[in-house]
Amino acid sequence: MEMGKNYTVKPNQSMPDVIVQATGSMEASIQVCADNKVGISDLPAVGSSYFISNAALAIAAGSGGNEISRYLQQNKIVIGTLGLQTALNMRLVLYPKLGVELNAPGFPTRHPYSLVLGTDFSDGFVNVYDLLEYYLTSNPLYLSPELAYHPGTSIPQNVSQVTLMTSKAAAWKLEWASDGSYLVVWSNVDADIPTVTFKDVNGNMAYYSPLIILDDEIQQCIDCLAAEITVQLIGNNAGMCTVRIERSHPPANWDKIGMLGMSWIGGGFDYGPDPHEPHNANKIVAELPAGTYTIGVRTSYSIASVPFPDSAITIVFEVY
Repeated sequence: MEMGKNYTVKPNQSMPDVIVQATGSMEASIQVCADNKVGISDLPAVGSSYFISNAALAIAAGSGGNEISRYLQQNKIVIGTLGLQTALNMRLVLYPKLGVELNAPGFPTRHPYSLVLGTDFSDGFVNVYDLLEYYLTSNPLYLSPELAYHPGTSIPQNVSQVTLMTSKAAAWKLEWASDGSYLVVWSNVDADIPTVTFKDVNGNMAYYSPLIILDDEIQQCIDCLAAEITVQLIGNNAGMCTVRIERSHPPANWDKIGMLGMSWIGGGFDYGPDPHEPHNANKIVAELPAGTYTIGVRTSYSIASVPFPDSAITIVFEVY
């Protein structure tokens, strides 16, 4: 029994083009979109594959789809209407995703050691344009033993920076605690220029400000916490580009960490819920003209029901 077929997208094809080419009728559009979890206005990537189910083919056949499909095949006609439009594209231009490395003297010594935030310890840093050699921030960090932290009353230790910011890394000097607890390291995400901020030669700026958890007993980093952001091009229309932006957060390794919630920050452009998942606050859709745009996510946490400092990340993408 035939279970359907796969259709490969050809150049200049819109989603309606794909549906008519594959089934012979737009009557199958709802079924095809449901089967593939896409919208009729989504922009299919050339070479990508869409599943055409028997149900979709049956719907199309009921409205003359078989005859149209046969005509297209016999005359070797490929429908492609996007060539009639000015197609915009989208790309990430600055995504400052970092990781943590510790240079510790080893247990049980508790002399100062360095904590390095840099790209060598994490995949995913993106910069299309060259980064500047200077950064408009002194890159402060703060440290508190887990058991000593009390929001609004405790005085966190200001961690001293031991090296100047290089292109994609910075180091700080920290002291281990002496009570055997975990150490919490963070930065002020409400600062005018948060830690760690990057700027490229085109003036684009984005920052990565994680909440870092260090295990005092084994002198290792167990968590570097911040949200992750994806931006997807899903369509264009008359010089506008439609993008879907999604936020997520990887699970924490430390079982005491609780995530209270995520919120969108920055933007400066109008966006709304994803029409395919209108109740999912982690997905938004925006229709944008050519230009450069910044969006970010702030995440709040609790440890043993006590609110702890937030993390934040911003990224820059370009519609062109």
